[in-house]
Amino acid sequence: RVETIDQCASALKRRIPGLSVAVAHGKMGEDALGDVMHAMADGEIQVLVCTTIIETGIDIPNANTLIIENADRMLETVRNALLKILEEPPAKSILLLISHNPNKLLPTIKSRCAKINLSALDTNIVSSLLRRYRPELSEVEVEKLSQICSGSIGKAINYADNGGLLLYQMLENLFFAGKDFDIVKAIELSTMASKDENVWDLLQELVTKFVSDMMLGGEHIEELGQAWDKVRVIFADTINLNMDKKQAMINIINTICKAM
Repeated sequence: RVETIDQCASALKRRIPGLSVAVAHGKMGEDALGDVMHAMADGEIQVLVCTTIIETGIDIPNANTLIIENADRMLETVRNALLKILEEPPAKSILLLISHNPNKLLPTIKSRCAKINLSALDTNIVSSLLRRYRPELSEVEVEKLSQICSGSIGKAINYADNGGLLLYQMLENLFFAGKDFDIVKAIELSTMASKDENVWDLLQELVTKFVSDMMLGGEHIEELGQAWDKVRVIFADTINLNMDKKQAMINIINTICKAM
């Protein structure tokens, strides 16, 4: 998303010191976008972080690796552009599709790709990496982040940098209160989600993590299963139908609390 593209570029620079990174998106002026593309073509930029730029047909001859995050969320125009690339892939090129829900990928795309399953990192490994990349974190924060990141150091760092730990603690306090949850706190959290796209995305991940862990632990399985079906619809409809995120998050919190 355009709203978070600079955060993604900054995160790459922090993780790989010395890396030359630039951004490109459709809201940039023609001159600014042209300057970035020329710099990329001249080899002055090593990594270009961009929105769905492949649908524009932009060709960068010296770019040999394309990584598409959340590939299962691609729009039709992007999927069609991707299929053309897959039908006649450039020589010595690598195309990586990162998907948390591969079943949503088009069969014609999946048939042209080799699936690589990435296993979750052990919590001890995540903790060690957090101490290296975020030395300012306390041991308590490191331990908690390692527990909620689902074995992903990328998620752990994202949570550390964007208040994910606090958000998860707020969710836990609300959910464990069950039907007696604090409506004022719920409204506070929902307001945060409505004002910040990044907070909304983080909460979607963290709500999923909480429900998954509870069900794996054998607690409130039937109730949470039914609640989760409703929550998934709310998340999807909020984006697809441009619904009010504040009210949507309140509904999500209320639905899960009733199931606890």
